[in-house]
Amino acid sequence: MKKSHLAAAVCASLLFLLVSCGGSSTSDINILPKDTQENVARVLWQKSYDEAKMPAEVVQKLYSAKNLPDARGSRTQAFLDDLIANPDSCSPDYTDRHKALKGFAGSLSGQQAYAMDLMLGPTSSRGYQETPKAIQFSFPRDDAPQNQFQVGWHFFVGSAYAQDGEEFGVQMMFWHYALLPPAMAKAASLSDLENQVLEMHLAVSRADGRHYRASPMWWQAPRA
Repeated sequence: MKKSHLAAAVCASLLFLLVSCGGSSTSDINILPKDTQENVARVLWQKSYDEAKMPAEVVQKLYSAKNLPDARGSRTQAFLDDLIANPDSCSPDYTDRHKALKGFAGSLSGQQAYAMDLMLGPTSSRGYQETPKAIQFSFPRDDAPQNQFQVGWHFFVGSAYAQDGEEFGVQMMFWHYALLPPAMAKAASLSDLENQVLEMHLAVSRADGRHYRASPMWWQAPRA
């Protein structure tokens, strides 16, 4: 199987998120969280984080003001304040949880902000695009990313064949999550894409054989 072709396709898909946002800043590796460094290295297929081997444009966007931990923490706190101020009368009261989480939201990596979002409870879905009661699907329109929703995913499966004819099964999924409701993200000067977190699942296995998968990859689009 052409492993280099598969790797290039996956890397290209993830790099699209890296280069889709503008902005620049002075690089200081000490302010970039370790988990961010590790995830960036995985996205770029590096064994360890090495800015010298990255495109300059990518490094600039990693250190843009909106992508720094304090800025992300401030946005998360604003989201928590909104949830605290506007409880849902038809849902359990999550006020105590939201207040407790706010105490840990002062400075967050993208991965930490994502993990915290997943603990906010069902009331956090307010403000996102709602699933329509009825829809007439149209492709490819409805197969495109729909970033106004809180959660979305794309799933691909297929077969690849080695030069000797051996068959391999390939499975790949992109799971994306909007950290803030769209209106709140817009107020923070984030584009729909800048508001996204992306997880990727990749598995390759021999037909009728043992299944293998890559180490988890996680990525959040840098802010301008």
